Amino acid sequence: MEGLEEANKATTSKTSSTNRPLIIFLVVVFGQGSWIALNGLWVQLPLLVSLGIPEQFQIATWLVLVIQVANIGPLIFTLVNYFTPSGFHFEIATNYFITALGAIVTFLLIFLWDKQSVWGFTQSDNLHSTALILCAFFLSVVDCTSSVAFTPFMSRFKPYYVTWYFVGEGVSSLTPSIVALIQGVGGKADCVANETSIVENATHVQECTSWVPVQKSARFGPSGFFGFLFVMSFACFLSYLLLNILPQARSEQSKQSVKNGQKSNNYEMVSSSDVNHNDSDETLKQRIRPFQSLVLLFTILGVVSALNNSVLPSVQSYSAGAYGIPTYLLAATLACVTKPIASMLVLVRPKDNIGVVVAVGLVGVCAGCYSMMTALTSPFPPLQHTTIGRFLIVTAWITSSGCFSYVHATVGWILRQETQNRVLFIWFGGITQLGSLIGACTMFVIVNKTDILQPYYEDPCENAVPCEISTLP
Repeated sequence: MEGLEEANKATTSKTSSTNRPLIIFLVVVFGQGSWIALNGLWVQLPLLVSLGIPEQFQIATWLVLVIQVANIGPLIFTLVNYFTPSGFHFEIATNYFITALGAIVTFLLIFLWDKQSVWGFTQSDNLHSTALILCAFFLSVVDCTSSVAFTPFMSRFKPYYVTWYFVGEGVSSLTPSIVALIQGVGGKADCVANETSIVENATHVQECTSWVPVQKSARFGPSGFFGFLFVMSFACFLSYLLLNILPQARSEQSKQSVKNGQKSNNYEMVSSSDVNHNDSDETLKQRIRPFQSLVLLFTILGVVSALNNSVLPSVQSYSAGAYGIPTYLLAATLACVTKPIASMLVLVRPKDNIGVVVAVGLVGVCAGCYSMMTALTSPFPPLQHTTIGRFLIVTAWITSSGCFSYVHATVGWILRQETQNRVLFIWFGGITQLGSLIGACTMFVIVNKTDILQPYYEDPCENAVPCEISTLP
C-alpha cells in the first residue's frame, strides 16, 4: 500500500509539473487583463495630447475622475458578495462579465476614440472627447472591479500561481508601454513658415513671416493602438474561460478549494503534502498574523494605492510634460515597464518582512515627492531644458512606480499565506480602491478648482523672428 501511495504521489507530481507551464501562461494572460485597458490609456495620453484633443493636459484628471466614478463596480461586487450565501462565489460570473465587457469596449475605441461633442450643461459650452471619456468609464468599471474579483478567484489556486498572477498584472503595464514606445509621439514639433508678406516703401523693405508649429506624425495612430488593446483584452477573456473549464487548470487548484464536489467558503492554504517537493519553499503552514500587523499592511497598501493610482498620475502631464512631450511619453511608458519587473522580484525573492515593505515604500514616496515638486513648479521646473533635468524626472517616475508596485505585490504575497486568505484578498482589493478614491477626489479639487498647477506648452516658434527690415540703398 505504501508503495502504491508513493507511486500515486509521483504520478500526481509529474502531472502537475507537466501542467504548470500551460497554467502559468493562462494565469499571466488572465492577470494582464486586470489593468491593461487603463494602463494603455495612460501611455496613450501623450500622443492624444499632441494630437490636440479638447481637454489637452487636463485629460489626465478626467481619466482619474471616471476611474473613481467607476468604483461603483467593486462596490456592487463587494455588497453582493457579502449578502450571497456562503457556498456561492459571485466572482466567477463577475469575471466572465467584466472580461467580455473589456474586449467589447476596447473594440469600440478603435473607431470612436476621436468622436467629440459639445457639452451644454457645463458652465460654458465646451467641446469634449465624449466617446473616449465614456469608453474610459466602462473600461474603468472593468479594471476596478478586477481588483476585487480577480484575486479571490486566484486564491483557489496553489500559492505558486498567485505571484504569477501579480506578474501578469505587471505585464498589463509592460506590453502597452512597449507598443507605445514603438508608436512614439512623432518627436519634437518643427517650426515652419506659414505665410510671408513683403511691404516696401521709399526707405526700406519689411518682410514678415508667420510661423506655425507642425507636429511630426507617430508611426501609427490611436486606432492601431486600441486594436492592440482589444486583442489583449480578448485574450484575457479566453484565458479566464480556459482556467475554469480545463481539467489541467482544475488539477492545479488547492485541494481545500473544492470539497465533496462543492466549493468551500474559504480557499485555505494547500498543505505541503498537496504539492511536489519544488513547492515546499513557497508553501507555508496556516497562521494568523497579529491584528496590528494586518492594520499596518492595509494602511501601507492604502497610501501606496492613493499615490500610485491617483495622486501622481493626476500630475504626470504637468510634471513630465513640462520637459516636453517626448519626455512625457518616456516617463509614462518606462514607469509602466518597471511594474512587472518589480512584481518579478517578489516571485524570485519574496520578503515576509513588513520592515522591507515600509523601507521600499518610503523610497517610492521620496521619488514621488520629486515628481510632485516638478509639477508644482510647472511651467518652469528645475533644469527644464537640460539633459540632466529630463533624466532626473524620468528616473523619479520609474523609481516611484517600481517601488509602489513592489509594495503592492509583496503585501499580496504576505496576505496569501494567511488563514482566511480569500477574505483578506477581498479587503486587499477594497483597500486598494479606497486609497485610490481618496487620492483622486483630493487631486480633482486641486487640479480643476485651483490654479496651483500650470501646464507647459512647448512652442518651437517662440524664438522665430516674425519680421525682418532691410534698408534700401
